[in-house]
Amino acid sequence: IVDMPGLKSGDIKVQVEEENVLLISGERKREEEKEGAKYIRMERRVGKFMRKFTLPENANTDAILQFV
Repeated sequence: IVDMPGLKSGDIKVQVEEENVLLISGERKREEEKEGAKYIRMERRVGKFMRKFTLPENANTDAILQFV
């Protein structure tokens, strides 16, 4: 499970690479600022991201990709 608040499924790419490496990548875009709002701190990072996870040898990679 990967926590990605504010992202839609179309913003995220999930794939399995050789040697059972799960690759999750995407881009978080800056939210539109509401007119008249004053922000003290914006805690969500924006921009491209990528994470890789090594899966066990017996991982069912087809099931992982179907779940997404």
